[in-house]
Amino acid sequence: MGTINFFCFYFSQLSNFLYIKFLWSTFKQGNSFRLNYHNTLQNLQFSNSSQHYFFYQIKNQSQKIKQINFSKLTDMQKDICIIGGGIIGATIARSLSAKFPQLKIALIEKEKTLGEHTSTRNSSVIHSGLYYSTDSLKAKFCKQGNMQLTQYCIDNKLPLKHTGKFVIASTDEEYERLKELRQQAEKNQIEYQWLTYNEAIKIEKNLKMHNPNYNFLFTPTTKVSNNKAVINCLEQELKGQKNVEIFSQYEFVKLVEQTKSSNKFVIKNRKLDQEEIFESRYIINSAGLYADIIAKQFNYCKDYTIMPFKGNYLVDKKKYPEGVVNSLIYPIPPKKGNYFLGVHLTCTVNDQIKFGPNAIPALYREEYGDKPIHQWSKKEFQEFQSLSYQYMMNLFSPKCMFYLKHLYEESKKYYKPYVIKQSQKLFTLYDQKPLNWLSFPQNVSNEFEPGKPGIRAQLVDLKTRELINDFIIEKDNLSMHLLNVVSPGWTCSMPIADHVSELVKNTENLF
Repeated sequence: MGTINFFCFYFSQLSNFLYIKFLWSTFKQGNSFRLNYHNTLQNLQFSNSSQHYFFYQIKNQSQKIKQINFSKLTDMQKDICIIGGGIIGATIARSLSAKFPQLKIALIEKEKTLGEHTSTRNSSVIHSGLYYSTDSLKAKFCKQGNMQLTQYCIDNKLPLKHTGKFVIASTDEEYERLKELRQQAEKNQIEYQWLTYNEAIKIEKNLKMHNPNYNFLFTPTTKVSNNKAVINCLEQELKGQKNVEIFSQYEFVKLVEQTKSSNKFVIKNRKLDQEEIFESRYIINSAGLYADIIAKQFNYCKDYTIMPFKGNYLVDKKKYPEGVVNSLIYPIPPKKGNYFLGVHLTCTVNDQIKFGPNAIPALYREEYGDKPIHQWSKKEFQEFQSLSYQYMMNLFSPKCMFYLKHLYEESKKYYKPYVIKQSQKLFTLYDQKPLNWLSFPQNVSNEFEPGKPGIRAQLVDLKTRELINDFIIEKDNLSMHLLNVVSPGWTCSMPIADHVSELVKNTENLF
């Protein structure tokens, strides 16, 4: 009962803080902001779909859809249209282009360049496939993805660091789970080494020892690359393909018509701020943070919705010489579901160290910074209200304690002393840092800076309120939807793309 009271107190204080912050923002902006916010809400119509997913529909659209004669469609008519130009969409376009040169392929991306969101906001780690259930898509694709992405970096002379990864235990209970993880590596046929402390420090001299009798699990195939360099290389490669056209700054708006042989949908040209009709025989939805919203228009993703989790790393500003940091170091993951892996140490191709990430529910789907609430767009307000409902439903579900505990644990990671203290369980380099919780020295604080935040497009089951732990692909003869492509999605991107190509090959509508 004491635990419940604690969480109730914690959340009441958090709610009061957010509400006061909102009122203060409103007061500073004066009547103008209050009227604008009131008008924003007046223009929104609240509705509930049969899947208990909330949408907000604009009553009066100020822009008309550009009228196009369907019989004269040229550039706006393709065989396959891929929605979303992240690492998944880009590798799918690459795979389809190579295997089906006769097909005309469009890659629609709402930003100026490919991969501006999750694909360049991840850790750049090329994972080994250690954690995942043997019968999962993650396990199926990760080992192969590791090899393919590594070879792609080598072939194109992209940054690549052969780090390997240590997983370490700090208690007897964790050590038993480390042994279970070793068994999982064997099931997944992942190369690993079971090392004593003296063997381990030959690879990573600053590794923390908690018990001389504990072994360390080491996966030598884990590597680090540069996610921006990879996506830029893919973009240049696609621009050289004759049967691929990239539509930058075009955004999928809505499906307007489906026949037995084609899809007609509205896209918005963000450069010209106008909407147009696009037609394709097949649609592949790899829209990341918005994949569920698009899938629902095709009558898919009925039982799920995306709950975005925002992750922040803490980065050591100092660049360390070669040999000081050689490997990635991870703690034992939580007991149930490897959704989030705890504070871990990652070294970069630029010889820096970063710790984290945390995983806090985002206020809206692309909430990367700390934008004041009075600067939110209408779309961001809509997403905040819709997500707030989902978060509330989590708290009224049987999974309530899971979410409360998660939020409490993850919120502590906003404090630099806590993150560095967690890193001390992995690494001896920071053992001399003074880490008083209440009086964190300014000179130590200045040594670290927040990293580039990323948002995880985590799928949640609307019935059970459980987080989904594997990739999901739903399809028919007109469309395919890639959902929950979270970590290790970057590593798995190329075998996922090849798998999608195999599924497309069996599509009656195209062949």
